Amino acid sequence: GGLTDGLLACSYVEALGAALDERGWSLVQPVLSSSYAGFGCSSLQRDADELAQLLRHIADREEGDAEFALVGHSTGCQDAVTLLRTAPPELRCRVRAAVLQAP
Repeated sequence: GGLTDGLLACSYVEALGAALDERGWSLVQPVLSSSYAGFGCSSLQRDADELAQLLRHIADREEGDAEFALVGHSTGCQDAVTLLRTAPPELRCRVRAAVLQAP
């Protein structure tokens, strides 16, 4: 999140979660080091590294069958692009879509 944003900062998150659930997807909204008071004290690369760690954890729990769609809002758009640019190929190939909302 940018500018001190954190969980449920966008009005559409709950409706998106419900719509995804109806389609068999799960919504995970991470709290990164840059969220809340951490804004300005981190970097896009650190955010991308934390997101990569989260995706690896989910993939491991799903025994390797996990696929992901990323939705970034504001600074989250830059985080998603950085992740896609720097993540290892075995992680990047699991990302099926990236939505950049309010870049």
